[in-house]
Amino acid sequence: MRKLDFSRKNYSGLRQAATVTFVFAFFFSLIFALAGCGRIPSTGPYLAEDRDSCWVNDIAYLEKTLPRVHKNLFFHLPEEEFHRQLAELKDKVPAYTDEQIEIELSVILAGIGDTHTGSSISAEYRYPLEFHWFAEGIYITGAAKEYAELLDARVITLNGQRIEDVVNKLRPLLGAANESWFKTQIIYYLPIPGVLQYFGVSTTDQIELGVELLNGEEKKVGLQPISYKEYVAAESPAKPVPLYRSRPDENYWYEYLEEEKTVYLNYNSCRQMRDRPFEI
Repeated sequence: MRKLDFSRKNYSGLRQAATVTFVFAFFFSLIFALAGCGRIPSTGPYLAEDRDSCWVNDIAYLEKTLPRVHKNLFFHLPEEEFHRQLAELKDKVPAYTDEQIEIELSVILAGIGDTHTGSSISAEYRYPLEFHWFAEGIYITGAAKEYAELLDARVITLNGQRIEDVVNKLRPLLGAANESWFKTQIIYYLPIPGVLQYFGVSTTDQIELGVELLNGEEKKVGLQPISYKEYVAAESPAKPVPLYRSRPDENYWYEYLEEEKTVYLNYNSCRQMRDRPFEI
């Protein structure tokens, strides 16, 4: 069984305030919703050399800064609970890996109840599959070459648990999300081994996926994680691609549909493209 290297590293703790609404704390990026309601404090007093102090100081900086820049941080989560959770996380830093800290921080920030405030998980490893949640269920829409037969298969179980139960265990990562947003985003966490282990879905790196293939056959497949750099999706069999999935690497695009006499606009991501800026 392949052992993942989640060893803790020594980081410098260097921070920078990129804009009024973005603060990057050495390993995660935090989106401050509705920023501008207070002055962002200097990062100088929070700098440190050793890994644990870096993390503790980063969390302390977040704890002090977020209430200042958020319009109404404690509209859902009580202030004392926010501070209690962060205090507990600081105590766990020596025993936690960086990934575990990032996951727990994501859960804490999701508990605020504002989907525009959160942090990312910078996982190094993943399972070699991609998922999409359709009306009929969760399907495999991308796979490494050795798992190409799983393309378009419906996921039934993960480690013997109904896939619906598994994703519900991960719900704290997207605490305030409505069902549409939850189904859109949760599938990005499914391939991350550390997330599945954090929520008790698995206890080892290897998992077993139960699927229903296109021909109706049901089978179980063992999966081992690989690094994100190693993952290359296999080419899908030649078949029509839905229009909305035809240009996944573009943040936004449009196309005139001659037959329908309609302009179709696809808005994948709220991020400006250099070759097609928002301003015209």
